[in-house]
Amino acid sequence: MTEAMAISAFLIVRVLIVGVFLYGLPRVLREGLLFGTAKDVLRMWDYGCGAAVLAALGVGLGISAAGWPVAGNLTGTTVLVLAAFANYIHVYSEARAVVPPEAHAPLSSASLETRDTAPAGLAKLTVGLCILRPVDHNVP
Repeated sequence: MTEAMAISAFLIVRVLIVGVFLYGLPRVLREGLLFGTAKDVLRMWDYGCGAAVLAALGVGLGISAAGWPVAGNLTGTTVLVLAAFANYIHVYSEARAVVPPEAHAPLSSASLETRDTAPAGLAKLTVGLCILRPVDHNVP
């Protein structure tokens, strides 16, 4: 196997692994990405991921076949990242349009209560020991 073939194989493996990760992303993070709102939006994401993977492989392997395997590897990766980002922005804007405004989380949802949630004795002991113990800088 020549060096150019090894670099091209690395590009194929990397693009496919990242493509599978991107494909599964909305299935894992439904709430944060609003992709669970409509099957059409999810299908749009799937087609966009497929197009990003095909574009990355096409550009990367095309440049590699032209005689510049390292440039093809880097360009294919760049195409994949940019296409996935553009796909995310497009699908996210479509998903936001599907969800009614009252379904969005409020801007501020932090609790202002001040209650003791757990005993802090061990934490105070640990901090105290760290402060009182001299640091030995001569340890190899």
